[in-house]
Amino acid sequence: MSVKLLSPEELKVHEERLLIERQKSLDYIRKVNDTQQNSASNNSDNASAHAVHQADHGSDTYYRENQAFMLEQEHLLLKRLNAALKRIYDGTYGVCEICGERINEKRLEMVPYASHCVDCREAEDIRNKKKNKNKKL
Repeated sequence: MSVKLLSPEELKVHEERLLIERQKSLDYIRKVNDTQQNSASNNSDNASAHAVHQADHGSDTYYRENQAFMLEQEHLLLKRLNAALKRIYDGTYGVCEICGERINEKRLEMVPYASHCVDCREAEDIRNKKKNKNKKL
C-alpha cells in the first residue's frame, strides 16, 4: 500500500510554520548569546577588591548552567526543525520514518518537526525505557 504524500499546498503551509518556528529559535539563541557576552564584559569591567558572597557565586553558577542547558535544548529544537524542513524540500514530510505511514495532521500541528507517527513514537519510547532500565542494572 502506498502512502498518500502531502500536497504541495499542504507542504507550503507546514514550511511557513516551520520557518517561523526556526526564526523564533534563532532569535532566542542570539538573545541568550548576546546576554552572555554582555554579562561577561560587565563582570570584567566591574571587577573590584570586594569579595563575592558564596551565595551570589552559587546563584551565578546556577544561572549560567541553566542557560547552557536551555541553549542545548534550543539547539536540539533547531536541529529538528531543520531536519523537518529538509523533509519538506525532499517531499517526505508527514511520513513516518519507521512504518512509512502518514503522520496524523493533529500530531504535525502539535509537533511540527515530528518524524514518527504516534504509534511508532510510543513503541520507540518503550524500547528506550527498557534499554535505559537494563543499563542501570
